[in-house]
Amino acid sequence: MSDKKTKRCFYGYFPFDYKAFEQELREQLAAGWMLSAFNRFSVVYTRTENTSLTPFVDVFTGAYESDGEKKLSAYRKKRKNKGWIPAGEMDFFYVWYLPEEETVPESDPEAERNLNQRMVWSKELSVLGIAAAILVLGLVAAWKLTYTDFLTFTGVGSLSMFPLFIIPCVVIATLVFRDVAAAKKPMQEGLPLAVPTVRDARRRYRLIWGLALVIAVYIALLFILDGLFGYSRYLTLLLPVVVAALAVWGLQKVQDRRTRRLMTFMVVAVCGVLLFGLQAVNPFDMNRAVAPEDMSVVLTLDEKPASTAYRQTVSPMVPEHYTYTQTGEGKKSAQNEYFRIPADFCRRIVLGEVLDALETTGEVEERDASAWDAERLWQAADGSVLILRGSEIFFYKATDAEGNAVAIEPADVIG
Repeated sequence: MSDKKTKRCFYGYFPFDYKAFEQELREQLAAGWMLSAFNRFSVVYTRTENTSLTPFVDVFTGAYESDGEKKLSAYRKKRKNKGWIPAGEMDFFYVWYLPEEETVPESDPEAERNLNQRMVWSKELSVLGIAAAILVLGLVAAWKLTYTDFLTFTGVGSLSMFPLFIIPCVVIATLVFRDVAAAKKPMQEGLPLAVPTVRDARRRYRLIWGLALVIAVYIALLFILDGLFGYSRYLTLLLPVVVAALAVWGLQKVQDRRTRRLMTFMVVAVCGVLLFGLQAVNPFDMNRAVAPEDMSVVLTLDEKPASTAYRQTVSPMVPEHYTYTQTGEGKKSAQNEYFRIPADFCRRIVLGEVLDALETTGEVEERDASAWDAERLWQAADGSVLILRGSEIFFYKATDAEGNAVAIEPADVIG
C-alpha cells in the first residue's frame, strides 16, 4: 500500500449521475480511501482503515427554500445524531458515511425532481453552450472573412473552428441529450432516477469534458503560437494568467484555509500587477521598427525617413508575411506588404481576398505585368499596386505630403 495519505481526483459526474458517484465512493472505500472534501471539479480522499462504513450521497434542496438555514441545520443535526459522518457537500449533494448497522435510505423522487428543476442539468448544458458559442464564432469569422484572417494562427484557427468541431459537437450533444431524456423519463412518472453504472456515467462526463479540454487547448495553442511567432503581446496576456492559475492550483495543497486564502490573494494581486506591467513594457516583442537589411521591397522616397514601422506575422497558410510603413520628414508616406505562400490553393484564396479588400477602395484594373517581372499585376484607382510573382504577393502604396495617392512605378521600388 502507498504511504500517500491523501489524493485528489477529477470530479466530472453530471447531476443525474450522482448515484454513480456513490458507487465510486464504495470502490474507493474498499481500497482504503475515504472522501474528505469535494467541489465542482475535484474530490479529495484520505487514507482510512474504517472500511466498514457505507457511503451515501443524499439530495437535499431545503437549503434553497424559505428558512433554508434552519432546514439545513435541522437536516445536518438529525443525521449526525444517527451517527452519520459528514464527508463533503456541494449544491444539493451531501455525502455521508453511515455506520455498518445503519440502513441506506431509498432515493427521494421529490428531491430529485427539485434537483432537476433547479440545476437544469447545468454541467451538460454549460459545456455544450460553450461549444455552440465556439461554432457560432467560427461561422461569424467565415462570414466576415478578410485576408488578414489568414495571416495569424488565431485568424486561421477561428476560420477552422466550425469545420473542425461541428461533427464532434453534434455527436456528443446528441448522446448527452439522449441520456438526459432517458434520465428524466422516470421522474416524469414519479419514480426515482435510474441508477447508472459507473462506466456509463464516466463515459458521459469524459465525452463532455474531453470536448471542453480539446477546445481549450486548441484556443490556448493558437494564442501561444501567435505570441511566439507574431503577436508577442499575447504572451504578455497569457503568461500572468497561466502563472496565477498554476499557483492557485498548487496552493490547494495548503491545509490551513486562512493561509491558503491569503496566499491566493497575494498571488492574484502580484499576477495582476504583472499583467498590467507587461502591457507597458513588452519584453517578448521581437518585432522591429526598422525593416531587415535584406528586405528588397521597400518603396524609395525622396526625403529622409522620419519614422518607420515593421510588423511580421506567421500562420499555417501564410508562412511569411510582413508590413512595412515609412513616413518622411516632409510627411510623404510609403507602405508595402509582402506575402510568401508556397501552397497554390492557399495563395489563390489569399490573393482573392486581398483583391476584394482592394476593390473596396475603388476600381481595380489588371495591367501588363512584364515591366514588373511578374505573372500578374493589378492597379487600384489610388495608384496602389498588387503583384503576383511566383509564390510571392507584393502590395505597394504611397501618398504625398498632403495625403493624396501617388501612382507606383517599378522605379519606385528598390530590390
